[in-house]
Amino acid sequence: MKKIKPNEITVAKLDVTQDREQVEWLADRWADGSRMRAVSRNDLLSPITRLLAIATTPGSRIVGQTLRCNSKLIGCCIWEEPLLRGLPANQLASVCDTSVSGLSEFQVVSMCARIAETGIQTVSLGGSETHGLDRFKIKLCGDVESNYPL
Repeated sequence: MKKIKPNEITVAKLDVTQDREQVEWLADRWADGSRMRAVSRNDLLSPITRLLAIATTPGSRIVGQTLRCNSKLIGCCIWEEPLLRGLPANQLASVCDTSVSGLSEFQVVSMCARIAETGIQTVSLGGSETHGLDRFKIKLCGDVESNYPL
């Protein structure tokens, strides 16, 4: 497993027109390696495909970021900006190269920093479908109530 090297990663705004094919490829690769065997491959991929389509519609509040290393896409986060001031942004999807240790955490932290730059102070990371995902989100969020006993 490779370790993350933050100084080698470029974070940029998601450009759906240019990035769509690569994001779908990364999502497909991520779904291929998913340990969530109770969920079909289509269940993992179709939300990302729909989000990318919605992001291109006029007035959409769906935005995102890409992470690249040596020009290769290694991660993508997609979120919804809040409708009203004071509400949180909602993370909707996040996929990354799971062979890079620490990348998923780096990706969420950099997403939160990008969102904070727009004046939004909170981000909903969504629900936790698994115990491991719940532990990951608690680690990032700090003092929050878990859906699962630790």
